[in-house]
Amino acid sequence: IIKNINENIYLSYSFCKSAPNSDNRHEEKIHDWRKKTLLGRNSIPVSGLINSVCQKRNNSYEKDKNSLAGKILRVTDDGSPAPGNPFNNLVFSYGHRNPQGIAWEASGKLWEVEHGQSATDEINLIEPGKNYGWPIIRGGETQSGMENPILQSGNDTWAPGGAALYNGSLFFGGLRGTALFEYKINSKELK
Repeated sequence: IIKNINENIYLSYSFCKSAPNSDNRHEEKIHDWRKKTLLGRNSIPVSGLINSVCQKRNNSYEKDKNSLAGKILRVTDDGSPAPGNPFNNLVFSYGHRNPQGIAWEASGKLWEVEHGQSATDEINLIEPGKNYGWPIIRGGETQSGMENPILQSGNDTWAPGGAALYNGSLFFGGLRGTALFEYKINSKELK
């Protein structure tokens, strides 16, 4: 159950100047609260707004906890770092290539689907302060201090887009092949 929801729609955008990525609040009101869970790459948890930011062409930014590239961010309504963020800035987790969908379980677990470079797309269970490995590890590779995905596509691609949780499953779209995938969380099956 999502609590403390206001009636704002949150948008983010990236641009190619020297300024960092920005989160901006759009003041248009909505009245169907369910729409808030369907806003693409943004997700509204109990204690802040979660936003995903893809990597830049320079792969060094994903490891830099002060850069926004390749991160999942957690911010307050006004765009400030959410209290309790692991690095006292906007960064919630890092080492992501291209997070495409995020969704919260009622229990508070945060799920994310992410594009690999040309394969090894991922389903991740996100925890604050954790490094999800890009660009050092991908797919089934391992290294100390880096998280492995819950599931990855191997040599194939799902080209995941968006994410939603329903009835114990994580659903996400497949942009290649126009598919709808269902990951059954308890049985760890992908359909």
